[in-house]
Amino acid sequence: MKRHGFATILLTVAVLALLGTAGQASEKNMKRTYQVMGKVSDCGRSYVMIDDVKYYLTPETRLYSQAHKRISLTDICRGGLVNIAYYRIGRNLVAGRIKFLDMIGSAQYKTISGKIKSVSRGSLYLGGSRIFLDEFTIRLGDVVQSRDLRNWLGVDLTVIALKNDAGMWVAEIIREGADITSLYDKTTE
Repeated sequence: MKRHGFATILLTVAVLALLGTAGQASEKNMKRTYQVMGKVSDCGRSYVMIDDVKYYLTPETRLYSQAHKRISLTDICRGGLVNIAYYRIGRNLVAGRIKFLDMIGSAQYKTISGKIKSVSRGSLYLGGSRIFLDEFTIRLGDVVQSRDLRNWLGVDLTVIALKNDAGMWVAEIIREGADITSLYDKTTE
């Protein structure tokens, strides 16, 4: 009887230990993502540098372009403005997604300001235009950090949006209140 009780306790301790390490492993796999926008100052096969900060590339790093369906690291290395979604592994910054902002200054941009009167899944209506959001949309302000767009109703926003190949306006930057047209050299109404 004593032996059976000891084996049960030992098995329980082993199961709890496994569950604890599995929980720790899943916490480590959860990566907090950050964003940075800047001009590429240096580039190589395994990294991109912005303002002397190195962002490492992995086989999982995805490259996107505003203007083209496909883009290579060579295109990004020529310099230009990029938006990088990155995460940390120890002291290293690892790029998960890089978006080449190669249409800034084109007539495909517009700035819209006003109160949000209506929202739908993944988009909002502002100034008579439907504006879509994507994972690269930069959100400046407390309310716009909410993933639930219904929380945005009635909020004054300024949006810089890009017209994509499908003719849809996609928000590049959303800011509560203040005008942000000075972030880009050229925007159109």
